[in-house]
Amino acid sequence: MTTIKRLALIGTGLIGGSLALDWQAAGAVGEVIGWDASPVALEQALDRKIISKKAASPEEAAAGAELVLVATPVRAACNLAARLGPQLERGQIVTDVASVKAPVLAAWEKYSPPGVEFVGGHPLAGSEKAGPQAARRGLFQGAAFILSPARTASPRATSLLASLVRVAGANPVFLPAEEHDALVAAVSHLPHISAVVLVNTAAELAGDALAFSAGGFADTTRIALSSPAMWRDICLANREAILDALDRFSCRLAAVRTLVAAGKAAELEELFAGARAIRSQLTSVKGETACAFSPPVNPMVRPS
Repeated sequence: MTTIKRLALIGTGLIGGSLALDWQAAGAVGEVIGWDASPVALEQALDRKIISKKAASPEEAAAGAELVLVATPVRAACNLAARLGPQLERGQIVTDVASVKAPVLAAWEKYSPPGVEFVGGHPLAGSEKAGPQAARRGLFQGAAFILSPARTASPRATSLLASLVRVAGANPVFLPAEEHDALVAAVSHLPHISAVVLVNTAAELAGDALAFSAGGFADTTRIALSSPAMWRDICLANREAILDALDRFSCRLAAVRTLVAAGKAAELEELFAGARAIRSQLTSVKGETACAFSPPVNPMVRPS
């Protein structure tokens, strides 16, 4: 197993913190130098031993690090490319965990000097909770972890990231950034937007009676508890793919309304049965019925 002597952790929250905990526990990384825009989060990360030392700036954290993990939301990851990229040195490898890949990849390709290698990443696992206090070992166990390397990334860099993904218990899947963004618009971004709309609509219809909603409502809308600022940036960064997903969803929702309005019993039952059949094919690594990721059949996709 390859060992990283020094890891720079830029952003010490749920995803970055959990990766750092997994990698340290496995002996895959040594010293972890952390920086976070929130001084409180940085102190929490140090207290929880997510990081070994605090840095006063991203530049200080990244100095001399073999691997720089940018574990921030998408807009911050793009901004850090402009700020931090030109300061990096040949041989350093950068990765990220943002849930939109194309703009982050473009930013790091633009601002990184020759010899600095970027391999974008996105684990398809997480929680509605955030911050270093929510970080935990085993968060990525059995999850797909998409890797989108820059055109200039070497086999050494991609192999290193794939190895570290496996150390965290996840399955590395290589996917071009644009394909990744279209995929997550359908299976992550659309569900989140749908949950938000469902909460707001139910609140409008039910008012105070919403407190009496059943468990299914809570399960369906749990993800609406996630960071509003993060999801604002995701919608803007992945705008075109999300618009396409919303258009398709709107058409299907309108078709359901037509069936209900016309009292089409057989067609409604067929609709529900079809969705049930598709949903029943999705199982988690624990064998439970869940929405697990299954990469599309495509020659560009290289599961390991």
